[in-house]
Amino acid sequence: MFTALATQASSATEAVLLISLAMFFLSVGVAAKWTLITAVASQSYCTSLAGLQNFGGYLGGTVSPIVTGYVVDVTGSFVIALAIGAAMTGLGALVLLVMLKDPISAEDLLPGPVATLAE
Repeated sequence: MFTALATQASSATEAVLLISLAMFFLSVGVAAKWTLITAVASQSYCTSLAGLQNFGGYLGGTVSPIVTGYVVDVTGSFVIALAIGAAMTGLGALVLLVMLKDPISAEDLLPGPVATLAE
């Protein structure tokens, strides 16, 4: 939301403030994302899933500045680049909303048999 608002900022100070708020709430979301891994995966898979999650983050961290630089170079404005970032964040939230339908119950968190790749 704050990234989308930054596309309409009337001054550099306002844009920096809105982007800072977006980064703050991103950090809050990251904490929840790390907690989710430990809640939905068996303990033996947590580190593997965390590694995959880190890979996704590093991939996004690599591609994002390249795409942003290209968009700014072509358009001469950060507005479209910020809008792309806001759209990607919205898409990620939509994916979570659609994919996570049921709350995690206490029974779901109890240790159980470890699934194998053959299953």
